Parts: sequence; structure tokens; C-alpha cells
Amino acid sequence: MFLWIGGWGTLMLPLTVVTGGVTPFRDLVVKWMEQSHPSLVPLAGVVVYLLFAIVYAFYVAYAFIGFGLWKLKDWARRGFMAVGLLMIAMGVVAAIAMPKELGADASKTILSIAALLWCAAPGAWVIWYTRRPLVLAAFGRYVPPPEQPDALPQKASRKTIVMMVVSGVMVMCVFGYAVFAVVQEMFQRSEPYKMALRQADGASCVATRVGIPFTTKRTTSGSLEESGSKGSADFSIPIRGEKGRGDLVLSAKEQDGRWTIQRLALTQNGQETEMVSEGVVVACQ
Repeated sequence: MFLWIGGWGTLMLPLTVVTGGVTPFRDLVVKWMEQSHPSLVPLAGVVVYLLFAIVYAFYVAYAFIGFGLWKLKDWARRGFMAVGLLMIAMGVVAAIAMPKELGADASKTILSIAALLWCAAPGAWVIWYTRRPLVLAAFGRYVPPPEQPDALPQKASRKTIVMMVVSGVMVMCVFGYAVFAVVQEMFQRSEPYKMALRQADGASCVATRVGIPFTTKRTTSGSLEESGSKGSADFSIPIRGEKGRGDLVLSAKEQDGRWTIQRLALTQNGQETEMVSEGVVVACQ
């Protein structure tokens, strides 16, 4: 697997750079720097290419380790262990850095814990796996216990395998929930989301059919894309009031850093009532 991953990355990453695949990633880095480290924006290009160079070095190392594992070289086994240690270190750094960069609210804290588990759990598995007696024996490094000098290495017990599988499933569930929570918060903090709620709060159809004030649920669906001073948003926002419930269907565009609502409608029982159509406010009943 290491040989395939390393070989693929060694060949494909330069093609990504040559064909302009770096640009979207650079835009994300610039946007992050504008919000958290404005003084570093001029260095965004250098940072991005440095990161790509580091990733490329990792792919090359993966290819070498993969070749060594294929040939059952012990230096490759130790390199595999080093990868596990690096993954654990990356998880610790991410868990420490995320609350500082993103804010220490509940969802970001959950994401930090999930990032730690997502990196550290596979890293711990790598270290455990490379030190198993059967693996050590394959690489000629197995030393039997002194009290049983003729003992052969044993396979992992069924209990150990079950525990590893359950732990992996739990890590994936925690990470999935953390990503979901952060995406929802990103939606709810966005300007088009806030604009939709303000517009709906003053709409007579919402007051008549849902009731004002109304509350929103956490499960907003849709998409939010931003690139420089341009962007787009498409949301379906569940709302509930004393008279009923419905969904606000929003389509918004960002141009030159300014968001405008292109379409906003209240959906109830499959019927839509528009509040904004083609950027124009509509008097709804």
C-alpha cells in the first residue's frame, strides 16, 4: 500500500502543480490568513509551495518505505513506525492549535479531539502492528521470551481484533460528528444565513404561517462557497414557530465582497411562497 500511495503521489503531485491545481488551495490559505494573520498574506504563495514540497517529500518517502516493506527490509519497518509517531505528533499539534485558531467553543473543541483521535489512533495502530511478533519474525527481528526460547510468534487474539475494529468505528463516528458540528456552525455564522433570517423575520407570510419569533434547527443543509471576493450559498434552513414549521430555501451570491439574496422562499408541505425573487423583495401573504 505504501508503495502504491508513494508512487501515485510522486507522479501526480507535480502534475497538479503544473496544471494549476495549487490555485484553489492558495485561495483558501489567503482567506485564512486575511482573517487570522493579515501580515502574512504576501507570503501565501511561498507557504503553499512549501507545503506542497513537504507533501511531495512525504510521498517520495512513502514510495521508498513501501519498496522496503515489499522486500522485508527492517529499515522500512522502522520507517513505518516513524510514520506512526509522526501521525501521533500531528494529532497532538492539531488538537492544541485548533482551539487557538478557530476559537474554543464546544464544536471546535470536539473537532480538536476528533483530529487528535483521527491522527493518533492510526499512528498507535501502526506502532502496535510493526511490533507484533509475527511482523518482527517476518523481518528477522523476533526474539522469543527467555523462558520459552523455542516459542513461535502467535497471531493476534480475536478479542484484540474486535477491540481494534470497535475503536476504529468509534473514532470515525466522533470525527464525523465533529465535522458535521463545525459545518453547521460555519453555515449559521455566514452572512447569507443571517440575511435570510432577517428577511424572514420581517415577512408577513412567515408571521402568518410559522409565527414570529421562530427558532432554527441545527440541521441546515446546503452549500457555501467562497473564493476571494466572490461566493455563493444555497441553504435549506428548518424553522419552527408557535403556528407551525417550514423551511427557508435560500440562494445567495457574493460579488466584490457583498452578499445579495437572489431567491428566498418559505416551503411548507411541498408548497413554496417566495419572499425574494431574482434579487427583488416580494410581498408574500
